[in-house]
Amino acid sequence: MLHEGVIYRHIILTVPAMFRTTFYQNAAVLLSALMRCGVQCMDDFLSTISGTTLQGGYIVVKLGQHILAISGEIRRPGLEGG
Repeated sequence: MLHEGVIYRHIILTVPAMFRTTFYQNAAVLLSALMRCGVQCMDDFLSTISGTTLQGGYIVVKLGQHILAISGEIRRPGLEGG
């Protein structure tokens, strides 16, 4: 647990072995795009299961392709603080 009392989900984005060389040789462009896509997928997932448009709170670690989805940091876009 990273922080006591904070619930989170650890999502690891993987790249198939056949694409890894290309991804790592072009890391600045491709890995950041993968991170943005992962965050968008998480927002889409949260919105689908809740039935309303939501944005999650995330900590993204680019080099490791890790996303931590923090519980309690979900906001509806357009609302104050969202």
